[in-house]
Amino acid sequence: MIDAVVPHAEALGRAMAPWTNGHALPNFAPSVDPEKIARTYDEDTAHWLSALANTHDPQGVLAVGQVMRRIS
Repeated sequence: MIDAVVPHAEALGRAMAPWTNGHALPNFAPSVDPEKIARTYDEDTAHWLSALANTHDPQGVLAVGQVMRRIS
């Protein structure tokens, strides 16, 4: 079923592109790609989330879900 769903979802995303702001909702954009994760948050929220991650998990132990880290 995924072979049918993914192309339709991508087509829908392209069709809706003129009305987007370039961001994505975090629950619809799972990724380990830091740049993709960063596009789900505004600058203030990204800063706050990365500060939380750096304060409470400085060694990067958490490997579940999306952890916002600042991109160098």
